[in-house]
Amino acid sequence: MGFTPEQTRSWWHNGIWQQSEAIRWRVNGFGPHDAFLWKKMAFIAQDAKEWKEAGFDVAGAVEWRRYAFEPSDAAGWRSVEFSIGDAVAWRKYGFSSLEAKQWRDAGHSPLTAADKKRSRDSP
Repeated sequence: MGFTPEQTRSWWHNGIWQQSEAIRWRVNGFGPHDAFLWKKMAFIAQDAKEWKEAGFDVAGAVEWRRYAFEPSDAAGWRSVEFSIGDAVAWRKYGFSSLEAKQWRDAGHSPLTAADKKRSRDSP
């Protein structure tokens, strides 16, 4: 399957024993060591690829995923300069990243923005 004996040993050394798993990681753009780091944090190859393509390293992906963000959502919040904590707070009140940015830039907290938004939407 295209692995030299040295490559096979490298995959084994990094805790990936099955050829099919090594192939999945390799097809998704990971070498043995990177695959080990992501796998150690309970990512499968496809998920790790999505996080990596969204611009996250394994530590960042773990943090955002802990709060149930998908890679593209987390990237959106990060692109408008929200920390994880702030993103969680705004999302709790039903705001998207772009909407939250507008309210934040206007000087509102998640709570005050939600109150103002609700009062505008009420009859």
